Amino acid sequence: MREAITTSNATPEPELILFDLTGAAPHRISLTSALPTVTGPVAIDAATLAAGGAPGVIVDGSGVAGPDVDGFVLDGEVTLNGLSIVGMSGRGVEVVGAGAVVRDCWIGLEPDATAAGNLAGVYVAPTASATILEGCRIGANTNSGVFLDGPGSKLYDNAIGVGPQGQALGNGGFGVAVDDAAAADVNHVGEPGRGNEIAFNGNDGVIVQDLGVVRGNSIYDNTDLGIEVVSTFSPAPNVGSIATDGSSTRVKGSVTFSGSTNTALT
Repeated sequence: MREAITTSNATPEPELILFDLTGAAPHRISLTSALPTVTGPVAIDAATLAAGGAPGVIVDGSGVAGPDVDGFVLDGEVTLNGLSIVGMSGRGVEVVGAGAVVRDCWIGLEPDATAAGNLAGVYVAPTASATILEGCRIGANTNSGVFLDGPGSKLYDNAIGVGPQGQALGNGGFGVAVDDAAAADVNHVGEPGRGNEIAFNGNDGVIVQDLGVVRGNSIYDNTDLGIEVVSTFSPAPNVGSIATDGSSTRVKGSVTFSGSTNTALT
């Protein structure tokens, strides 16, 4: 895989990296050093090896010496599809460029749902934009599951802190942390019909710091608040509507309740 990434990085045309592995899945790729940063356009696709709804290829960083070793660093139009990414001393996935897609990956979990967490799940850096995270299962990471620090990210149909049988496999920090974003390009955590399941995490299920949209999610049984809004804006971001059953979802912070939608929780 390392050679394939290096070759792809040297090629300006779109590339596709597939896995030709024999024998029964899952297949484990045990890293001995950090992979090179992946620059687009390229898709790294293990979907054809999936079995029983779980990834068929494990990328295991537990044998890499040293701190802060990330599994995949994505810089540009890069798609990761169908991988289990475990055992990293840094983040499972770090996004630093525009247009990355992470789809149907298990981050911090083996294909049999054994906990094998990374230091953190997915980090979207301030230099990144328009990141899509969909259909992933993110759990058992030491710190937060997902940290969005770049604008225009979209999280759809992910399970964050929840195993395939509904078991508690929470991340140690927030389920999802949404940090600063431009008012014209806010981060979205779910949409009606494309929500995320966010549960059993060690802090808030979702924390929105400044601007964000949180819609259509199932958020429950997190250690602290279901949703927390903390704003440094003056005036505070607006909330269009809030739906809560009075127990599993709470909102804490200085918030202006009006019809505008800088921050929307529904």
